[in-house]
Amino acid sequence: MANGVAGGDGVTAGRGGWFGNRSVAVKIGFVVAFSVLTTVTVALTAVAQLGNLRGNVSSLSGHNIARLTYLSDMQKAFSQMLLNALARNQAQDPAVVRQAQAGFQESIGAVNTAFEGYAGVPDPDAQQRRLTDQFRTNWEQFQTVLGQLSAVSPTDPSVQTIGMRANEMTEQAQNIIVELAGYEESTAGKMVAQAHRTYSTALRTLIIVLVVGLLVAALVAFLVIRQIVRPLREMRAVALAMAKGDLTQHSPVRFRDEVGDTAHALNIGTRHIRGAIQTLHSSAQRLAASGDHMAANSSEISVGATEASREAAAVSGAAGDVSGNIQILADGSHQMRASIEEISRSASEGVTVAAEAVHVAAATTDIVTKLGESSVQIGNVIKTITAIAEQTNLLALNATIEAARAGESGKGFAVVAGEVKDLAQETAQATDNIARQVQAIQSDTSSAVAAISQIGAIIERINNYQLTVAAAVEEQTATTDEMNRNVMAAAQGSVAIARNISTVATATERTMRGAADNSRAANELAEMSQELRAVVAQFKV
Repeated sequence: MANGVAGGDGVTAGRGGWFGNRSVAVKIGFVVAFSVLTTVTVALTAVAQLGNLRGNVSSLSGHNIARLTYLSDMQKAFSQMLLNALARNQAQDPAVVRQAQAGFQESIGAVNTAFEGYAGVPDPDAQQRRLTDQFRTNWEQFQTVLGQLSAVSPTDPSVQTIGMRANEMTEQAQNIIVELAGYEESTAGKMVAQAHRTYSTALRTLIIVLVVGLLVAALVAFLVIRQIVRPLREMRAVALAMAKGDLTQHSPVRFRDEVGDTAHALNIGTRHIRGAIQTLHSSAQRLAASGDHMAANSSEISVGATEASREAAAVSGAAGDVSGNIQILADGSHQMRASIEEISRSASEGVTVAAEAVHVAAATTDIVTKLGESSVQIGNVIKTITAIAEQTNLLALNATIEAARAGESGKGFAVVAGEVKDLAQETAQATDNIARQVQAIQSDTSSAVAAISQIGAIIERINNYQLTVAAAVEEQTATTDEMNRNVMAAAQGSVAIARNISTVATATERTMRGAADNSRAANELAEMSQELRAVVAQFKV
């Protein structure tokens, strides 16, 4: 129907644009209305032709048949009149004559009645009026002659003449009746033929009107059906192509009716689906690329997490070792503090002893006799100092070893330990000297005064040494306290490091699990991408 080319989703240019743009209901209603109009036209034509046929039949029934009936009655009455006249003329019996005469008069009345009925039928034509007038004139003359014949005697010579004239009139009347009957029969035949012609004409008219109406209705129905079915077939082709995955097909929108709106909506839907499939294809490609990238990142994360876990385990072990060493160092530091405190107490006691020795030296002259006892006490003090010096030397040696283990942070402590060692050695030397002096005192009491003087000097030196040792011990105590604090802080730091390393190991393990999950997710994304590509590959866009 349409001969235009669709542009986009617009309406194509085609024939029957106004009617084509009507709704489907209007188109179907138009077909139905046209069919009804055709039916009404056929019915009206049939009614008109049947009216003509009815007029002919009515005319035949109301005029010709009535006239023929009256003519038949006239012929019967006329024949009966002739029979009665014959019976009257031949009868010898007066009663028979009277009966025949009565029948004769009755027949004449019947002829008059039938003639009046015939003449009273409406709408006569010229021939009927002419023959009717002839019969009326003849019949009136015949009745006049009958009156004359009745008035004369049977023996009158004019009877024969009047009788002959009556016979002529009778014959003329019969001829007129026969002519009227023939004319009426001819007229009836013509009317029957006219009725047949009317029937044939009506039948032809009905057939022509019906055929023309059916052809026009069929043409209109064909055009309407084509306007509906053709776009539906085109939409069906688009739908079948869509079902096969071909989204490139387009349904021309030929008219602005429901079918055109449906085709327009189908084109829009196809275009949207095509756009969605294209977007889905692009998304599938991006998804595949993202999945590959995620898989690569997951592999890198997994490798890094494994390496981090291994390094964290190594660091955790090292942190444990450091924590153990620091704990050992802390224990040694506590022991060293205790030793230094002991040294401090010993130094204090040494100072006290030195002070006492000074007082003893001052009072030597008074207690020379007690020199042996003092020598014994000095020997005991020397033993104590010797033990302290040995222990100090041992502590200094341990401190030197611990300082060497501590590395850079123990250098200061090593210096102090060296000084303590030197002091211990000097103390040992001093005790040796004291021992020799005590031996000298014990071996030579005669030199007690001189020895006491030397002892005073020595005790003074010892006092100075003890003061130095006390100061060094006090300084060492402060250093040891600071070292203890640092060691405790280092121990706490190592514990925190170990705890953090454990946390790092746990996080690394979670990272490895997350990397494994990401790897599985990346594989699933790759599978989804392949499935999406397979689905998209089924469509032609």
